[in-house]
Amino acid sequence: MKKLLFLLLVVFLNAKIIDMVVASVNKEPITSYEIATLSKKLHISYKEALNLLIDKKLFDEAIKEQGISVDEFDVENAFEKIASSYGMSVYEFKRMLKEKGELEEFEKKLKEKLLRDKFIKEFLNNKISISDKEIKEYYNSHKNEFETFKKAKVVVYKANNPALLEKITKNPLEKVKGVVIEQKTITPKELNLKELFVLKNTPIKNFSPILGKGIYYETFYILSKEGKSYIPLDKVKDIIANKLFQQKEKEALNSYIARLRSEATIRFYNP
Repeated sequence: MKKLLFLLLVVFLNAKIIDMVVASVNKEPITSYEIATLSKKLHISYKEALNLLIDKKLFDEAIKEQGISVDEFDVENAFEKIASSYGMSVYEFKRMLKEKGELEEFEKKLKEKLLRDKFIKEFLNNKISISDKEIKEYYNSHKNEFETFKKAKVVVYKANNPALLEKITKNPLEKVKGVVIEQKTITPKELNLKELFVLKNTPIKNFSPILGKGIYYETFYILSKEGKSYIPLDKVKDIIANKLFQQKEKEALNSYIARLRSEATIRFYNP
């Protein structure tokens, strides 16, 4: 009985240490447990985790003060876009997450992202612009990002069900019913931009990721690549603009968070 009481006391004391408030942001507490959990999850230091939590508290407060919100329709619409990018229905995608025990956490993080994106769009993005000059300068100074082959020998596998292609990628010698196979030589002009980037980034003697093509799916096995060419600027202009926009968006957000920090009451407490 004494041993049991001692163990319970140790657990209680440890719980108190774990849940100790180590900082506050405008009177909102941050506990050592939150910091330790985030540090472990993101593989970052205690200090980095603490700073991320401070920024999150400040940003969440700003979102609340501005009355930013998302409804179930927003969340479902986002689910649909994500599921579609994987060639799945919303039901299939949610079922996959549920089977992995990740649905609740995924939905929570998705809602947080939607709130963040909505705030940035309404209060920061209107201050960001990208010029044609910036796009051209980026293209010329990052030509390696747009370097590709002149022609490639590939084996194309097509099927109505992506699971069939998964079998092929795991065991290329297996004969899978319902999979159409074609060997051919292709050039960049024959591919859409997504396919071109996928193939250029897939190493020789490897399968590409499975791509959705509307009514069917496909994967490429790369036999060889020959020559060198560059994807024209007009083809990647939107990609570059989006990348530059994201960079400026991040800078604007960091500047905004820095301002919030300067105006906030942030306290640290010694254990």
